[in-house]
Amino acid sequence: MLELNKKRPNIRPVTIVIASILATALWAGLQFALPSLMDSLYFRFFLLCFLGFGFLLISFLLKYG
Repeated sequence: MLELNKKRPNIRPVTIVIASILATALWAGLQFALPSLMDSLYFRFFLLCFLGFGFLLISFLLKYG
């Protein structure tokens, strides 16, 4: 644990938990959204925005949280 803190001093266990909860919420949201969005013209745009924003938020939390 001490070696991890030397390499990444900004990451706390709470941040990792929050990031994993967000990743799980993104996955669950996609599981419910995919069947209803398959016929939509904006499916790819929505999917890219949803995933992009989610992963951007997770990486921001891991970097600055």
